[in-house]
Amino acid sequence: MNKAKFITLDNGLTILIYTDNSKSTNHVELYTFFGGNNGEYVDYNGNTRSIKPGTAHLLEHYICENTVEGNLLDNLRKYNILSCNGGTNNENTSYFFNTVTNFYECLETFLRGIYNISFTKEKLDKTKMAVYSEIRDDKNNEKNKIIEKKINGLFTINRKTLGSSGSVKSITIKEIKDVYDNIYIPCNQFLVLSGNFDYDKTLSLVKNIYKEISFKNDKKLSKVSDVKDVIKKRTIYKSDYIDEVILTFKIDVSSLSCFDKYKLDWYLSFFLDINFSKYSKINEYINNCSDYTDDISAYLYYFNGYFVIDVIAFTKKVNDFEKLVLSSIKNRDSSERKVFELVKKDAITRISVRKDSISSYVAPTEENYIRFGYLDDDDIDVIDKFNYSEYDKIISNIDFTNYSVFYRKKK
Repeated sequence: MNKAKFITLDNGLTILIYTDNSKSTNHVELYTFFGGNNGEYVDYNGNTRSIKPGTAHLLEHYICENTVEGNLLDNLRKYNILSCNGGTNNENTSYFFNTVTNFYECLETFLRGIYNISFTKEKLDKTKMAVYSEIRDDKNNEKNKIIEKKINGLFTINRKTLGSSGSVKSITIKEIKDVYDNIYIPCNQFLVLSGNFDYDKTLSLVKNIYKEISFKNDKKLSKVSDVKDVIKKRTIYKSDYIDEVILTFKIDVSSLSCFDKYKLDWYLSFFLDINFSKYSKINEYINNCSDYTDDISAYLYYFNGYFVIDVIAFTKKVNDFEKLVLSSIKNRDSSERKVFELVKKDAITRISVRKDSISSYVAPTEENYIRFGYLDDDDIDVIDKFNYSEYDKIISNIDFTNYSVFYRKKK
């Protein structure tokens, strides 16, 4: 199969399947759309139930350690896999393994393990110990402190994925089992199958495994929704590290279709490359000004259903940098057109070589679906149709007044 394919089973499970017989590795990952920011769910009786902070992350640990057949990761390692693990962020939880050999045995062990968990208070208390340790370590993580305070200036919902020691301690075995029973269900999950395997045999194996499992709930977890405006226009955080200023723009995309969100993702990436990369005009100024250290940088990400842009500089000249960024956005001109074509050409070149690696091809396709519900890969023919006139119109219509300034001030 030369192209990733999306299929949906009768039970609501969406599967991304991609086979490439020229490769030796296989990658399998199961996403559950349940992360640190989810605060409630509707159970199989139709009742709305609250979720304590840290539940998604604690459940991830619990599942890895307590399948009916023992530790999930240890059971996979018996087949000489390359790697395996679980992870939780603000919007989802995932489990994965990578292997060269014993693919079908690993796949069956993986899926049967995740859907057959042994719940006891004693096991939960033991699992909490590792989580408490992570929470203690996180208290000294400067990067995470900055991210938390910056996001708090933008959104009303920004729960700690790890939770607190108190919230994790209060989670009971009944609560975590109820969450598992109601949220770890096919219609709220996404399975990725990629590598060198037989397509029909693999799909048949997956279908048969799911046919043998009964699920109590059929209600997909609602996505987190948040207010459109930023919460705070300015945040100052005193630190032992050098001065840093971050302008963060919050972009509402609630009215856009899946494809239009996908297209905007590309156009915003082009916009950042043109205006806020180390090759941009603004960076020339920064490099020649003694008030700034290092290059400008910019990042695009997705949070609570919004696009978020960070534009960053190491400086104490907060007002100067703010004016500089806003001026760059306001005073865009037609000279961008030539750079746009170069940036687009570079993007197409990068896409053309993605299939040299399973992960390089599959990972962006996963993200397209998880973020936007876009059921396709990055197609060169689609990207090639992107044009400067449309780009200019879309960027010009974005409300860049909806931003917040975060200043990490050296003590």
